[in-house]
Amino acid sequence: SEPIDTSHDDALFKQRPPEWPRDVPCKPTFMIIGAPKCGTTSLFEYLASHPRIVRPTEKELCFFSFWKRQRVLDTPGKLPTKSWEQYMHAVQGGVKRSIACDGLLSFEACPFYFNDRRAEAYLATTFPALKAIVLLRHPTDRAISAWHDRNPFGRMRV
Repeated sequence: SEPIDTSHDDALFKQRPPEWPRDVPCKPTFMIIGAPKCGTTSLFEYLASHPRIVRPTEKELCFFSFWKRQRVLDTPGKLPTKSWEQYMHAVQGGVKRSIACDGLLSFEACPFYFNDRRAEAYLATTFPALKAIVLLRHPTDRAISAWHDRNPFGRMRV
């Protein structure tokens, strides 16, 4: 398979955080963050089914997550959204909208923003009014859930 181009990573995190253009509607109004195996996918699906919420093209766009970008290089097809333009398009549900969302809310869900200081700084600068929904879980329950999720596939080293 073709190698994944990661040349955008260094450039992304060495520049000033991007600004959301005024002419692009549906700026994210909230984010779902939290550690993996804490229910972010369930909450994403519940909220995405609401008629007044714009569903992103996929969960875990993770555009602002330096950690995620570095960790998925060996997983083809799992690289976070590469460009700012792709991110804006994905957050809007992959549809160009000519109206200013008419009261609709848009969001993203990425558990990898939870413990990523660079992501926190970029999100705060890019979306100053952004609200965060943080999901937490008892560490033991989370570890057991992660083990059950990854062990059958040999992805967890003990």
